[in-house]
Amino acid sequence: MSDRPGFTLVEVLVALTVLGMTAGAALALQSSGLRSYRAAEATAQAVILARSILEEVEFPQAEEKAQGQVGDGLRWSRVIVREEPDTLHDWLALYRVTVTVTHKGTTAPPVRLVTLRFSPVQRGGRR
Repeated sequence: MSDRPGFTLVEVLVALTVLGMTAGAALALQSSGLRSYRAAEATAQAVILARSILEEVEFPQAEEKAQGQVGDGLRWSRVIVREEPDTLHDWLALYRVTVTVTHKGTTAPPVRLVTLRFSPVQRGGRR
């Protein structure tokens, strides 16, 4: 051993190894966070679109299936189905409205919103 001030080659290599491993872990964490952010943003956009499509159906009058695409990556489908519970009167119908939105190009899961809507039954010729 020498009495010279400074670092040995082994100390420098160990320090560089620790620095490299720390930088690699930080970059991996940042990449994972960015992917999660994109998936959360896609999910938020899908929820906003699904709520908007649900709000368009105020008083459904018939069963229906519809689908479409918004922008470059949001695809949606809406299904309206009449429910037949025993407790409803003949002047009131109950419909289940399901909206599903998928976002192309991300790992975000599809968003599915379901609600029930009451609607007066239309009678031919009566008021």
